[in-house]
Amino acid sequence: MRINIYQPEIDGTVSIVRKTTDEGTFTGVRVHLKSPASLMAIDRESAVTFWGNPTDLRRFLFAALDKLENHEIAPREVKA
Repeated sequence: MRINIYQPEIDGTVSIVRKTTDEGTFTGVRVHLKSPASLMAIDRESAVTFWGNPTDLRRFLFAALDKLENHEIAPREVKA
């Protein structure tokens, strides 16, 4: 599965959320998105949440930001 979210769709709000299930307690980093007015009645909070244990999730996000910071080669072309 691939999900594409473009920077103009991000509203700038990030939340830390927690969920407890029978399998344990999980932490999520939720990136809030701008919702078109047509969706507001259905979904008042569009967002993407990255779930994991806090230590592993932090490592993953820092590694992703490090790759972006140190990006030296041209990104590959993406076919529509």
